[in-house]
Amino acid sequence: MATSNIQYIKYQDTQIPVKISLERRMNAMISIGRQYVYLRIPAHASQQNVNKHLEWAENWIRDMLLKKPDLLKKYQVKAYENGHKLFVNGVQYVCEVVHSDKMEVQIKLKENNVLSIKVPVVYNPTIHNEYIQKGLSKIIASRNYQQIVNRIYELNNIYFGEHIHDITIKYNKSNWGSCSRNRNINISSRVLFAPPDVQDYIFIHELTHLKEMNHSSRFWGIVKKIMPDYKEKEGWLKRNNALCDF
Repeated sequence: MATSNIQYIKYQDTQIPVKISLERRMNAMISIGRQYVYLRIPAHASQQNVNKHLEWAENWIRDMLLKKPDLLKKYQVKAYENGHKLFVNGVQYVCEVVHSDKMEVQIKLKENNVLSIKVPVVYNPTIHNEYIQKGLSKIIASRNYQQIVNRIYELNNIYFGEHIHDITIKYNKSNWGSCSRNRNINISSRVLFAPPDVQDYIFIHELTHLKEMNHSSRFWGIVKKIMPDYKEKEGWLKRNNALCDF
């Protein structure tokens, strides 16, 4: 079984997260993902070899960023500040950042859609933003959960008529949604940043998996029949992926 951990490589003023996985493989491999730089190392490698792979990865990352400096933007973490606004599913939320002597992040929804975010006195965005994003997601997703569930069932009744076992909404950066063989539909809370027609595409995409658990030509044929302009929705998601986040 593969094991993994995350280390950071500093480049200029940015901490680059490197997810290191020990796997059953012959050679080391490195790749750039949406959230991490992925370094895959043979599980049988000695600690000396692991250190060599890490040094190689650091040099590779620096060379890549020199060639493609725009790649650095995806790893630049911005601090949450007072007055920061979030426009989610047609509602504007305003962040109120408070420094606390407690070590953990605390988030609370107040009146007038004000999100109180308590962070440690030593607030490090690289470390704490993940907790803030998950906390914001949990609060805002809970407010929109029933609306999303109702819309998915509405689309299902109109186009599919399939049995749905369960629908969940959670913070997920790796995909917009998924559908399991147990007929559970999972939706990323980041969907709430998309306009209604793009949300519908994601819901239809996952509902189609209740009929086709793959991305075969038949799968895409069903999607296209229901939403002929689905490629426009995919294009919107690709262009705005980085903006759809808490």
